[in-house]
Amino acid sequence: MQTNMLSWLADKDSDPRQKLLAVFDFFEEIMANPNFRGCPFINAAAEFAEQANPIQRVTAEFYTSFRGFLADLATQAGIANAEELASQLSMLIAGAIVREQMQKHSGAMRTATAAAEILIEKSLAEVQRT
Repeated sequence: MQTNMLSWLADKDSDPRQKLLAVFDFFEEIMANPNFRGCPFINAAAEFAEQANPIQRVTAEFYTSFRGFLADLATQAGIANAEELASQLSMLIAGAIVREQMQKHSGAMRTATAAAEILIEKSLAEVQRT
């Protein structure tokens, strides 16, 4: 998925702030597929919940890597609290994925995108004040 996302984002606006929001568009497109069954990493984490389980560790590593990717984009956008913002955006995406898995056509990613826009603008405004 990450390779697909990277190539999908490569065709988008080069502005890092816009790329952060384009990540949400990427997931919204995936979730619109009638065969969408949720995130395989979230599903695997639920099935193999014991922390010592190797599958659990792989799923945690994936989401750590994903947060790192978001933090890199946030840093490129000039956001000082990039790690915090990445954690917030990652939670919005994961939550939207789970909601859409439970309630098809819920518009969860659009709601998450609206919240992401607020968080990104707030983070950028904090940088401008300092």
